[in-house]
Amino acid sequence: MRIYTPIYLGVVAESNGGCMETRIGKWGNSLAIRIPQSVAARVGITLNAAVELTPRGGQIVVSLVRPPGTELDDLLARVTEDNLHGEVETGPARRIPASS
Repeated sequence: MRIYTPIYLGVVAESNGGCMETRIGKWGNSLAIRIPQSVAARVGITLNAAVELTPRGGQIVVSLVRPPGTELDDLLARVTEDNLHGEVETGPARRIPASS
């Protein structure tokens, strides 16, 4: 089972309240959309990430495909008494002074 995380690219809201516009380009015989790095980082898209495109009412929804079993609930469900480790000693607590 694939897990899809929808990413709506129609209008991307910026932190300053504005919008980001991008253009459709060409990649071989296909059309391509360029996703700015700031937007990709915000939604977790990386180079060669698998995505699914879904046409929806005049919009294209780009959904990030995540491998099955990578959601937190799935990962926690796999914790058992056999694979749960005890506390790990890392030494005494240290205070790190604030940088000025």
